[in-house]
Amino acid sequence: MRQIYISAIMLCLCLNFCPPVHANALILHAGHATAPITITGQVTGPDGQPLPGVSVSETGTKNATSTSAQGYYIIKVDNPNAILRFSFVGMKPQDIAVAGRQTIDIQFESSSVELQEVTVSIGYGSIRKEEVTSSVARVGSDDFVKGLVTSPLDLLRGKIAGLAISHTSGNPANQNVDIMLRGVSTLAASASPLIVIDGITGGSLNAVNPDNIESITVLKDGSAAAIYGTQGTNGVIIITTKTPTAGKATVTYNGYASIDKIRNPLKILTAADVRRYKQDPAFSTINDYGSSTDWLKEITGTPVSQVHDLSVSGGNRNTSYVGDVSLRQQNGVINETSKRSLITTFRVNHAMFDDKLKLNFNISNNVVTDHQVPVETYANALLRSPTLSVYNDDGSYRELNNTGINPVGLVNEAKGSNEYNQLMMNGKIAIRPVKSLELSAMGAYQNDYNIYNYSTTFRSYAATLGGRNGEAYLNGGRGENKNLELQANYSKTFSKHIINAMLGYSYQDYTKEAWGMSANNFPLDIFGAWNIGSANSIKQGLAQLSSNKFSWKLIAFFGRINYNFDDKYLVMASLRREGSSKFGVNNKWGYFPAVSAGWRISNESFMKDVSFINDLKLRAGFGITGTAPTDAYLSLTTYRFDPSIAMYDNGQWVSALVPSSNPNPNLKWERKREINVGLDFTLFNKVFNGSIDVYHRRTNDLLYTYSVPVPPNIYNSIFANVGSISNKGIEFAGSVQLINKDKFSWSVLGNVSYNQNKVISLSGDVYKRDYLNVGETGEPIQTYTHRIESGQALGNFYAWEVSGLKPVGNQWQVVGAGDDSPGEQQKKIVGNGMPKVFSGLTTNLRYGNLDMTVALRGTFGFDILNQYRMQRETLSWIQTYNLPQSAFDKPFGGNDYNTAPPIYSNYYIEKGNFVKLDNVAIGYSFTIKNQPYLKRARIYLSGQNLATITGYKGMDPEVAVSGVTPGVDVLKNYPNVTTYLVGLNLNF
Repeated sequence: MRQIYISAIMLCLCLNFCPPVHANALILHAGHATAPITITGQVTGPDGQPLPGVSVSETGTKNATSTSAQGYYIIKVDNPNAILRFSFVGMKPQDIAVAGRQTIDIQFESSSVELQEVTVSIGYGSIRKEEVTSSVARVGSDDFVKGLVTSPLDLLRGKIAGLAISHTSGNPANQNVDIMLRGVSTLAASASPLIVIDGITGGSLNAVNPDNIESITVLKDGSAAAIYGTQGTNGVIIITTKTPTAGKATVTYNGYASIDKIRNPLKILTAADVRRYKQDPAFSTINDYGSSTDWLKEITGTPVSQVHDLSVSGGNRNTSYVGDVSLRQQNGVINETSKRSLITTFRVNHAMFDDKLKLNFNISNNVVTDHQVPVETYANALLRSPTLSVYNDDGSYRELNNTGINPVGLVNEAKGSNEYNQLMMNGKIAIRPVKSLELSAMGAYQNDYNIYNYSTTFRSYAATLGGRNGEAYLNGGRGENKNLELQANYSKTFSKHIINAMLGYSYQDYTKEAWGMSANNFPLDIFGAWNIGSANSIKQGLAQLSSNKFSWKLIAFFGRINYNFDDKYLVMASLRREGSSKFGVNNKWGYFPAVSAGWRISNESFMKDVSFINDLKLRAGFGITGTAPTDAYLSLTTYRFDPSIAMYDNGQWVSALVPSSNPNPNLKWERKREINVGLDFTLFNKVFNGSIDVYHRRTNDLLYTYSVPVPPNIYNSIFANVGSISNKGIEFAGSVQLINKDKFSWSVLGNVSYNQNKVISLSGDVYKRDYLNVGETGEPIQTYTHRIESGQALGNFYAWEVSGLKPVGNQWQVVGAGDDSPGEQQKKIVGNGMPKVFSGLTTNLRYGNLDMTVALRGTFGFDILNQYRMQRETLSWIQTYNLPQSAFDKPFGGNDYNTAPPIYSNYYIEKGNFVKLDNVAIGYSFTIKNQPYLKRARIYLSGQNLATITGYKGMDPEVAVSGVTPGVDVLKNYPNVTTYLVGLNLNF
């Protein structure tokens, strides 16, 4: 050992004090080979994220390895002056001299990665985008919507062709995100896509911090989504959160503050308007109560919201971690509405035995408290006369019969609070016994608990409570979702063939518990909902108690194989066999196959001289997916206690237990078949990238409730599979890199989609129906809004068509009704609330350290039922409620004012086409020099929902368009808002 030390000292002295040639001579003179050098490091992409599968080889030898899932590699070389080559598909190889080093980290430059050559998730795995043969779209964090994000889905607004995401409310406590992919394919089941978060099927969006998301992938067609069986009919949204990055610990802070204001408030009469109209003998009956009150101003403000997010990541070659804490406080434009959440996440990855064993663990928890006011608050502010005062002389709220509820009283005295906790965690172990095979097991657990309390004080709208002293509701529940997934992945490359195969097993167990109680007439109102036992209504036997529990289980076996020959001919095939407790005893199991193929035309020899085409791929796919019933026990007989039917037993009356549903042993899933043909292309030296998809999807065995006779049935309706519906469409998505210089770049991304929907049938061999009437207009009209009819498009408004007012009685003149009162037979299709065209356009500019993003979004080919105009645009309310200014317009340019009672007709159905300036963000990144801690800083400004080009007369044409009753601008809704934001990013 001492000889080794002496030799090492002599070598060091010689290398330091002797000329290089003598050092080399000394090494040669040793007469034996030098000891091998072990080199380790990490390879990252342009975004700093680890790159798996990078080839690392010693030039001139067969010595080679590849990077792990976290981008790490280890390689031994004999020559300290060896050259290492790092190569990865879609990137320029990099040759790095070892120069005696034992640690070499490299990062590929952004100019070397091609736009189309990225890795995308395809469900239970991922492949290169150039190998994708189905309709799959991916959006990375760089292309997310910039600004205030209340839901992870907001990040995708206007970004993916065929995916419609709309914000229909500005309520921070209840963010109504309406989502639809390629039309509606169901009548009674959920129309929302399946959410998969870090591999957890059915993951909760509430548990995810939007700032912690790395990418979102959407599986759009049947061949891509069939691997998820009965959960994949409406598409699949795969969310991937940020992975740990090894190296020195880094700290990232992202914070922003924002203000909201109501977008385009409705034009209603002011107190000055009322007094002006009262001078006109035609409107002398309008009431003037002597005050001047702006009810909207009384209940709204300009709230300030804020978000603070702190993330820490680091680790070494074997173990890496990332932790994140996000505090989000959002306040609403209506006073006393807010949402406060604290999201904590932690993720750790560990690799051992030369990456043959990998472990990872994720945990995320979201604690939320939101405050709400009654849903009718905003509607009552529109309804209340501006000449009524807020308070009486004694300080009590001024109430007056037939003038609506005092909205200030609603805000101050009737309050609700919802508290919930969303926990999501999962762990995974992966073993690679041989190079080509990986075995993995993942277990996931989700638990959500919520409790909602609502109470009114003695002071709150006592007249509407019938003199009762307050009321209170208290309800809550707990959901528990357990997942287990086992997988085997095999990959093999030989000659020009690449095979990737996967086999898997999935088990899901969901349980939901719920309870509720309500009471009124309290001796005191200081306890809110937290002393319900003191209510007098309990002593009177008028309180209500309820509780319920349900559960369902799902088991699946699935497999997939991907085959690539010479990077020209691509095939993917999958099969899933799935069983669910929701289905009838005769249909517990089903098969869901899929197949797709791709031809990379640009790699053919006959294309080598076509210089303007960089990449061209034709693909086609077919897949079968399903939709399960929403409720758990629809195939079984269920019972309920009916207090109206009682029997006298042992000295007391006992409520009867009666059936509440018929059994259906044949109940099964809705079955959707979809064909998709697509073309992906990159042109003009990779300046223009795009894709075109054409699809046809048909859903059979639609789930719906049908009336049946009693007897022989024990109940008058049954939930059954009857009918079919189809959606056809075309989608285009593309991007253009107009300028790409060192100091200036300009790119444009856009997409447009067209969908045509048709109800093919509502009848089967046993259950038959010509049409379904759905939706409701609300008071005072009380009728349905839509009709679903065989041979017609889904979303048709079905109402009277009017041409003016009758001269006698000032009633509406219904087309084709003559002088008689119109009946159901005069109703007809007067519009459709389902948009046919969705589009999005985003432009990104960068000049030096300054960057700017402008995003527009458009929706076309649909109509909107303006519920506010329908219910309030008539002078018949002139003595009771406030009116819109449009109530003084004369319908159809006639000579008469509308003094007729409200009516549901085509007069209140308007074109909904719109283009929105959805998002504008401007940022500046500071160059940090001579600062050992702060690496990067960026400040930015953002505006959302800034302007709308539309002919619609309501507040906002962005209304709910999914489901079977699309296109209704609901009167009792929270107004949409415009948001202005300033933010700061810091990297340490």
